[in-house]
Amino acid sequence: MEPQTPIIVSYGAGVDSTAMVVWMRNSGYRPEAILFADTGGEKPETYAFIETMSTWLLQAQHAACDRSHEARRGRARLEGRFHEPRDRPG
Repeated sequence: MEPQTPIIVSYGAGVDSTAMVVWMRNSGYRPEAILFADTGGEKPETYAFIETMSTWLLQAQHAACDRSHEARRGRARLEGRFHEPRDRPG
């Protein structure tokens, strides 16, 4: 990965994405954004867990978990920073 390439995480608050975020924090990877696509249909416990994860991440100076409607505000900050893949199929 190039040093200028931002890391964006799609976070679902399940076992797999939580394990990935924990691994990233413990391994020194610092994502530019951690996005949670809020469908509005999650259980209250899921939203509480996302807040717990955000607090834990912020303690290590990481990005917090942004719900999709909040994350859109930061889009302008990220635009123009993505690179096209070098080896595209087709």
